[in-house]
Amino acid sequence: MSTQKERICFQIANHEDALKGLSLAKSYIRELARWTSFDFSFSKLSSNIVEAIDDPNQLIVAAYYQGDLIGFIWCYVWSPVWTYDGVCSDIVMYVSPEHRGMNTGKGLIELMLRWAELKEAKYVQVGANSGIHNDMPARTLYKSKGFKESGYTLYKEVT
Repeated sequence: MSTQKERICFQIANHEDALKGLSLAKSYIRELARWTSFDFSFSKLSSNIVEAIDDPNQLIVAAYYQGDLIGFIWCYVWSPVWTYDGVCSDIVMYVSPEHRGMNTGKGLIELMLRWAELKEAKYVQVGANSGIHNDMPARTLYKSKGFKESGYTLYKEVT
């Protein structure tokens, strides 16, 4: 008998996934508690996803359950201005509400960590600042994977 985690399929995103990801992005945007004053542009998101898929320093992993895209993580590798050493950072991770609790987020994080090792990153940093459920589920998940809290995210709307 298979478990729910065994039925989740993870794959590096391709251009077909990009189209499917746009519908999942709608769910993410509806759920955001922060960043709500930003205008949302599907064309900008589409072009950024296509660019990321083709960029060797960016990774988007798609999670599928029974053929449906249920989540993703988007990350990239960069170097601080004072070193050539790499840092892997997440841009966004999201799992649809009806598919949470299936270890999808854990699987996505594990794949990001493996990719960071392949890219020889010395450090991985992630953030939880969407405001979804006060960011507590994401913070708890990251801590369970060995991440430690450091610093704070502060923001101010200027318009």
